Amino acid sequence: KINGSVLLPCRGMYVCDLPPGLQEYELRQFFGQYGEVVSLQQADAAPDEAIIVEYSTFEAAEEAMRTVNLASVRGKTVRCMLISALELIRGTMVSGHRLIIENLDPAIEMHG
Repeated sequence: KINGSVLLPCRGMYVCDLPPGLQEYELRQFFGQYGEVVSLQQADAAPDEAIIVEYSTFEAAEEAMRTVNLASVRGKTVRCMLISALELIRGTMVSGHRLIIENLDPAIEMHG
């Protein structure tokens, strides 16, 4: 649930802040630990290294998201979310129901 909205089961996962230069075979091997990867594609208009991973099952995508979100990959902290959550967040951008907080104290830790 995000903001009272129920997330639908989703097989796709958005992954950002990946270290540059990872090859497709490396990404398939890494994300394949959590289930069968159906497709990998570069995310459109992503400011940093970002991909969309589609799994064959909802469970694999959820396990990968729980495990990989905020994990360190080659020294970079990777963030990820299910595509259903991303679509919900994008919808708040259109509706204007979004809270943006800037200039937070860097000592505050982020928790997934």
